[in-house]
Amino acid sequence: MTMEQELGSIMSHIYRNFPGCEQVYQIDIPAGFQVPSLYFPPPIITSQRFTSHSYQKGFQWFVKLFHKDQEQAFQAAEAVADSIRRNRNCIPLLNADGSATGRLKFIEAVNVRLIARADDHTHTAQITIEWSSRYNFDLPSYEKMAKIFYQMNDSPLSN
Repeated sequence: MTMEQELGSIMSHIYRNFPGCEQVYQIDIPAGFQVPSLYFPPPIITSQRFTSHSYQKGFQWFVKLFHKDQEQAFQAAEAVADSIRRNRNCIPLLNADGSATGRLKFIEAVNVRLIARADDHTHTAQITIEWSSRYNFDLPSYEKMAKIFYQMNDSPLSN
């Protein structure tokens, strides 16, 4: 499982559970953007050593959901969050072609809040999604000693 597979699967799940979404934005939101829409900024990623052979990454993703008014933004964001909660905080993992892998990604926390600013007329709710994943270190491979010993003697090991 790769980080890109996890991010894509989460994006797909959110999009499929936000009916009427007209546009999905990544990286930047253009002036005059469409609503209802979603914005997926890069997640915050932390890491730490997990075992002698692996490390763990912690992810926090602050997904923005824009709608025609604050009530609709909040209701849509809460519906998306509930779609994750109802599935025992799991999201189905997808292959690059969008087909299901049969595996699930456990989401540690999903929270919703309104983002209201007096100087802004956008109606925004934020869905915060938190999860962690483990990855193996790139370890060097070594030739087995028994194989070296066997090759040196050019005969099977015997006692």
